[in-house]
Amino acid sequence: MTKKRSRGRKRRKRKQTGQSAHASLAGFTPLILSKRIFEAIHQQVSIGQKQLSYRPSDKLIFVVLGLLVGCEHIDEINHRLRPDNVLLSAFGYDSCADQSVIQDT
Repeated sequence: MTKKRSRGRKRRKRKQTGQSAHASLAGFTPLILSKRIFEAIHQQVSIGQKQLSYRPSDKLIFVVLGLLVGCEHIDEINHRLRPDNVLLSAFGYDSCADQSVIQDT
């Protein structure tokens, strides 16, 4: 008798637990926050857009972080930055906006 394989099962993604592919950038977080680099973006950039989950300036910060982790296009944010919860939490974010939302901004 042979076993039937279940073809309809999807693999679950594993959540990251304390690991980041960009640990060196996360190590620079205290320096970046102490220099208040992103604070200037929040104060000086004004985009006429309503805020649902993220401020427009937060979305610009996600673009900057995406560039720092190696994204060449905005659509790469979903694959490189969004899954890296450790890096996002180092910068004070629980999650990252979807690339389509960032692109609209």
